[in-house]
Amino acid sequence: MASGEIQDLLTTKNDNFWPGAIDFDEDTVIENNDIVILEDVEALWQGIVGVLHTPKGAIDGVGLEKYGSQVLTLRGMNLTPEIKELAKMYIQETVPQYQGKVRSFTKIIIRKPSPQQSYDKYGRFSMRIDLEVDSVYGRFNRTTYI
Repeated sequence: MASGEIQDLLTTKNDNFWPGAIDFDEDTVIENNDIVILEDVEALWQGIVGVLHTPKGAIDGVGLEKYGSQVLTLRGMNLTPEIKELAKMYIQETVPQYQGKVRSFTKIIIRKPSPQQSYDKYGRFSMRIDLEVDSVYGRFNRTTYI
């Protein structure tokens, strides 16, 4: 049984479906399949990624008008020092959305991704974001791409 304070589901959808993967037993966490239960730090990280990858105001009409980030407006721009500072400001502005789980982003490094990191299945990434997160679960470092 999952016991974390906050939880999220990490899912994959591809041609390698594993029969029974969505048959939850309350005492079983399904791993190495197409659904994994994430808890606390990893669930919080998925929430941070979700906010940063959602245009601010894109989810309206359900009380989430302030959800999201303006950092996506910088996608594809040349990463000048001014653009990097603007990205950091946009990221810091998201802290209240984590309902007290994130105290602050103590380190934000914005840089251009390496050539092998700059492609995803939807197009090109133009920004690598390295974050140090000070949270109720302790400090942790993660990287995401925009």
